[in-house]
Amino acid sequence: MPDPAAEPLDPSGRHVLIAETNPLIAMDVAATICGWGADPLLYYELDSTRRHAAVETAFAALIDVPDAHPVETELIDRLRASRVPTVLTTAGRKEFIADTFPDLAIFEKPVDYAALQQWFAQL
Repeated sequence: MPDPAAEPLDPSGRHVLIAETNPLIAMDVAATICGWGADPLLYYELDSTRRHAAVETAFAALIDVPDAHPVETELIDRLRASRVPTVLTTAGRKEFIADTFPDLAIFEKPVDYAALQQWFAQL
């Protein structure tokens, strides 16, 4: 969890990893994050070497937990190990996610960008 007493970090130029299965939502999230000055990296567009590097250099991550696909547990575990602040997004699995990943922020879709921006400001 972010420390509320800590000085907020500036996301300008920092990598934000986005793992979203819906390409339109991924592009919308990427454009929004880019507008905040961060550098969005779309996880599914990266090859395996660049995926590994992205996890190691990410300022933050947004991971979709879709109903019809398996949870990106390995990716989430790598982000946790690297201490990358992570938000999980979902359209309907909030209780499952909360039980499986109780230490991570969870945003329901459609994601409220004002709330997401506030989450970033607390990093």
